[in-house]
Amino acid sequence: LSSSSAASDVYKRQGWRMKLDSIRIGDVEVFGVEAIITSQPMPYVLLGNSFLNEFQMTRTNDQMVLEKRH
Repeated sequence: LSSSSAASDVYKRQGWRMKLDSIRIGDVEVFGVEAIITSQPMPYVLLGNSFLNEFQMTRTNDQMVLEKRH
């Protein structure tokens, strides 16, 4: 059991650190992604560096584009 917390340390969340076999978003699939699963509800999904490092990110004005590196 791992513990992670918000930067302000006001909110603490506990979760389970796991390695997911894969994550698919649209036509793109990334394998071996580390994740933390929490029992607390969240209003959004966070994608961390273990997923985002597989992409080249470009940003123009208010648009961000991710392109698969490999």
